[in-house]
Amino acid sequence: MPSVSTLYRLANALGIGPHEFLPSQAHQVVVVRAGEGLLAPVDEAPGSASSRLVAGAPGHMVEAHTFDVEPDQPIGDWFEHDGEDFVMVIEGALVVEFADGRMVDLDAGDTLWHVSELAHRWRTRPGIGARVLLVNARPPAAPRPPGHGAERAR
Repeated sequence: MPSVSTLYRLANALGIGPHEFLPSQAHQVVVVRAGEGLLAPVDEAPGSASSRLVAGAPGHMVEAHTFDVEPDQPIGDWFEHDGEDFVMVIEGALVVEFADGRMVDLDAGDTLWHVSELAHRWRTRPGIGARVLLVNARPPAAPRPPGHGAERAR
């Protein structure tokens, strides 16, 4: 199972969105039970946190993931991609860093919205883990010329 960052790199190289690697969900109502959903590491780094896809599929505008991050566990590197991100810290604490130097500290119950094209990465505070919900909303897929995929890991 490739990591999330590898999926972003492959998708960028192919000029497609990373969600297109996932199985199609033809139904209009999809239920994902607790503990189910596609589980993938966020990065190739040993011991990297995992992301569980809990909603979304190729051609859909919304994709939601949950993350269970142990204290001091790697969460991946820089990401920039199409759409908008909504982040909610369910438990623990999370620091979201932007490439322009801004850092946002989030505690349990805090939320953050940002344009996904802003390069961003996550980390936990020392000794503190986090349970996080990430919802990415993308504009409807428009045809892209080969080699011009907008979703990429930086």
